[in-house]
Amino acid sequence: MKNIVLFGFMGTGKSLIGKILSQKLNYPLIEMDQEIENNEGLTISKIFEEKGESYFRSLELELSEKISNSSSKIISTGGGIILNDKNIINLSKNSLCVCLNANPSTIFNRICNDKNRPLLDSDDNHIEEKFERILKLLNYRKLLYQIRPFQIDTDDLDPDLISDMIITEYKK
Repeated sequence: MKNIVLFGFMGTGKSLIGKILSQKLNYPLIEMDQEIENNEGLTISKIFEEKGESYFRSLELELSEKISNSSSKIISTGGGIILNDKNIINLSKNSLCVCLNANPSTIFNRICNDKNRPLLDSDDNHIEEKFERILKLLNYRKLLYQIRPFQIDTDDLDPDLISDMIITEYKK
């Protein structure tokens, strides 16, 4: 059986939906960011801080190549995975690719207190800066997300319903 790959901006529900899909289909879940953290022995924030974003992106590419030939897995990507076409090519092999979307205010509400978002790193007293960064990143990546053929807006949908929608598409 093919994989299900979850793409989307941070805070769109990839991890939560991935866990639900993993349980419903009895497939292992690969959280790419978590896998990279385990392999490196560092958090994503520390990797960005100590080795830089380009180093992190190279780790994403290595991992996407490694898991591209797997099957019957749920793969939850990091939000920036789409910045490199090679990742998309690798992860699209033998997979249903799903892009989860949410509006900026939903994303902000879901991740505003998360300290593990290096691209949103800002002083807690400057919450408006974090929202502005979300808008800038979303605008920059918008077209890259939109080219994924199967899209689901997660703003007002129950995660269980979202997973059922994905399973229905997967079984077609």
